[in-house]
Amino acid sequence: MIMPEIYKETTVEAAKSPHQCCECQATIQPGDSYIRISGLWEGTWCNFKMCVPCRVLHTEIRSEYDYYAEEYPGPGGLREFCKNAEGGNELWEKTHGGVS
Repeated sequence: MIMPEIYKETTVEAAKSPHQCCECQATIQPGDSYIRISGLWEGTWCNFKMCVPCRVLHTEIRSEYDYYAEEYPGPGGLREFCKNAEGGNELWEKTHGGVS
């Protein structure tokens, strides 16, 4: 993952409108909590929304695997990371109920 020059995560307690999770592509429904990610990657501002199950999975990956920050999946790369990491598919299924 290319490290952003500026990075911020904000927990939004209740979505006002539907959003799509940048990781699993699930719809974040109005009223659902989600994580808003904003950052500057290689001179370009980007914004992402992440559902709570994907955030839980991202946190588990950090504790389960001994990776440097550069090796963590960036926004939108979590599913691919899980497919390739040993035990990653099991972690995905644990947090997403087997949804691919």
